[in-house]
Formats: sequence, C-alpha cells, structure tokens
Amino acid sequence: MTTFVFDTGPLSHMAIVGRLDVLRTVIADSRALIPEGVQAELLRGVEAQPLLQDVLGATWLTVHRLENADELASYASFAARLVEGGRNQGGG
Repeated sequence: MTTFVFDTGPLSHMAIVGRLDVLRTVIADSRALIPEGVQAELLRGVEAQPLLQDVLGATWLTVHRLENADELASYASFAARLVEGGRNQGGG
C-alpha cells in the first residue's frame, strides 16, 4: 500500500480554500500520515485560521509518532537544517 506523508503547508492551504477533498481524492485508498509535529503546527494555527480544524478532524489522516531510531535520526537531520522559531517542525 502506498503511504503519503503530508507536511503542514499543503494541508493548511487546501483547508483554507476548502479543498481538502481534492487531497482525499488524490490519495484514493492509500494511507495518509501526518507527523506529530504537523499536528502541533496545525493546532497552533487554528485560532488564526479556524478552517485548519478540518485537517485535524479528517478521518483519512493518521497522526504518526516517530518511534524507531531511523525515523528519529531522519527527523533530527531535517530539524537541524530547517526548523526555526517553532516553524517547519512537521516535516520529519
């Protein structure tokens, strides 16, 4: 089964324009994951952009917790390059 891992940006933009249905259609029966960091970024943004709640409530998205050493090492490498001021935490 194909797995898609979404970052905050595409999900936010599609939610704000009311088109999360397009992403759902594109992934069809594939798995769709968001890292915990993406979930945290979305939660922080809900007050300013209430439509982000649609992402958090999407039943076709599963929050994925980084658990094994390979995932954590990949995230650490990502974070060292891109995380700044609490932003871009979700890409790991």
